[in-house]
Amino acid sequence: VFFATEGKKKNHNLEKKLYIRYNIESEQGGKMKVLSFMNPKGGVGKTVSAISFSYALVNEGYKVLLIDTDPRSAVEIFLGIESQLTINELLQDFSLGKEINLEKYVNKKNGLDIIVSSYYLSKFSTFFNSDMITKTFIFKNLVESLLYEYDYILFDTEGTVSELTTSVLFGTNQVFIPTQASSIDLIGIRDILEVVSSAKKQNSKLEIKKVFLVRAKQKTNSYKLIKEKLLSFFEENQFSKISIRENQDIVNAMNEESDIFSYKPNATAAQDYRNLVEEYLKEE
Repeated sequence: VFFATEGKKKNHNLEKKLYIRYNIESEQGGKMKVLSFMNPKGGVGKTVSAISFSYALVNEGYKVLLIDTDPRSAVEIFLGIESQLTINELLQDFSLGKEINLEKYVNKKNGLDIIVSSYYLSKFSTFFNSDMITKTFIFKNLVESLLYEYDYILFDTEGTVSELTTSVLFGTNQVFIPTQASSIDLIGIRDILEVVSSAKKQNSKLEIKKVFLVRAKQKTNSYKLIKEKLLSFFEENQFSKISIRENQDIVNAMNEESDIFSYKPNATAAQDYRNLVEEYLKEE
């Protein structure tokens, strides 16, 4: 067990590594982007959105890696993936300076590459303890050193503000914030804005790319009220014109351990996530 192990000798070679070059040039000549789906309030659709957005990018022909950094391992459960090697083990091997065979950690399903999470990732802060440099920049260095072959890397994150989520932000280009149409859910947006503002001190190119509503009931007063509040707070290009409508097919797809596009490509949720990705790509 990685982060749960006390007294393990830590390798400090990572301190000497260069910090990530954002928009790393890929072998295809394009620019890799690192996206994180975040909201400190749990149950707002981060995992569903990260999975669906990833598959929508795959369907557009991009090479995509989805990394789950939530210790609850929601991506693994949603897609029915069983793997003994998780992001926990990858961080362990990387921090110790071992030679990495990335294929050992990557699971493939319906064209998407996936690295699942582990409960032991909840011990992230304990393992590094006083090693602040490694703890802060390990995701940043991981992306630069090993994951440059992808067009897009997407992080699904845990529903809380922690040193783990902050470390992920240091390796992120763009933040996507899903939220539901309620005043309570807006609290999560306030918290993530504070975290992103703090992280920008070390990652000047970090930006909030899109805020979008999920499980939307577009005819309700609550939806209209919250949408107006978000429109007044965020810049026009930050608040998505696309809302993800409430759709039972998302739950049905999860019960079948499938993404929404493989389960029912004409579902309203599939259409909405497809439109969200199209909106994003047009702005890039």
